[in-house]
Amino acid sequence: MEESCIRELAESWLAELEQAKTRPDGFVSDVSSGTFQLERLVYEEPEDAWRVMKAILECSTDDWAAENLGAGDFETLLENLTVPVESFFSPDDERAFRRLYSYVWASAFPIAKKDQIARFLKAN
Repeated sequence: MEESCIRELAESWLAELEQAKTRPDGFVSDVSSGTFQLERLVYEEPEDAWRVMKAILECSTDDWAAENLGAGDFETLLENLTVPVESFFSPDDERAFRRLYSYVWASAFPIAKKDQIARFLKAN
């Protein structure tokens, strides 16, 4: 995915999060939305999904954005990784990883996944 598309999707996701604050149901239902596109990427193109998540963090210092991303798509990404955590993420990812991981409900992860995450965090 091109960098301009990554940035555009990140900005769309953030705009929709802002819109959700004013909606009674707090939900964006357009399937072409950045929210749904990112969710699709988590399952189909996890590397691109991670690039979008990092772009979201670069575009916003809003803790609410990090909370929603961490407890949502980032947690799903971790749950569905088919490769070890420490081989998917690079040392350069450590800061973004830690920020989002602080909002993940890691207690539900299998012990093997928790061990991978601990190794990644310890190494970085």
